[in-house]
Amino acid sequence: MYISASQLDRFFTCPLLYKATYIDRIIPFHKSPSMVEGILFHKAMELAIRHQDRYFYKSKQGLYEMGITFDKAHDGLTSAEYVQPMLDRLDALIEGGLRSFNLQSMSNTEMKVYFHVYGIQYFGIIDALKDNEIIIDFKTGLRYKTQRDIDNSMQMVVYAAAINDMRGRPLEYPVEVQYISVSKNDPGHYRIVKRIITAEDIYKLLALSMALKEAIRTDKFYPTSPAKCPQWCPLRKNGECGVYIKKQKYFPAIHSAIIPKD
Repeated sequence: MYISASQLDRFFTCPLLYKATYIDRIIPFHKSPSMVEGILFHKAMELAIRHQDRYFYKSKQGLYEMGITFDKAHDGLTSAEYVQPMLDRLDALIEGGLRSFNLQSMSNTEMKVYFHVYGIQYFGIIDALKDNEIIIDFKTGLRYKTQRDIDNSMQMVVYAAAINDMRGRPLEYPVEVQYISVSKNDPGHYRIVKRIITAEDIYKLLALSMALKEAIRTDKFYPTSPAKCPQWCPLRKNGECGVYIKKQKYFPAIHSAIIPKD
């Protein structure tokens, strides 16, 4: 059973939303302009660290690699006339990200990690390591990421467990993780929030893994509490996600409520 670290975050947010997204696949997925901008931002950070040149993304080779990334993000859309205008819009955002770290301290960009527990193979990609130890995750969006955001991230717990496993350390060995976030409402600046992944977080990961495996085995996925239900969730109905879904028995009754018919 293969589960990405980000998918575990979705299960942690709401088991029912996880099922709708990754098992029944009834929530349509599309790459929004903001998502494409985030992909290009991450690529600029990767190129800067890999080549130890903050502005490598502006070089001829850098623009070529950014163009390839843009094509993939846009599902093959011809990028020649689109990449530069988007980079111009992202310039201040990228500048803020580049100011957030010392190039010499960063390494291991786009580091693929794996972690196996209770029959579940977790996998993910770490954006970078600082001082070969601190796990860095770059974030873009309208707002800066907060301490609450990183404290509620099981994805970062998976990354910490994977690093410890790869290096032969106990899973509960403390690991620092950081969000380096930039905001489109405050371009040119950045914010860093930190967290230490502890033994308690690892135990929570193990318990959540058992719950995920049991939910998949029994096909029983329950909605999260109303207080925890995200406002953007497409399964919400009049703010009563759990009540609504229980009344409709969920499958396949609300399929038409999520994906309009042609």
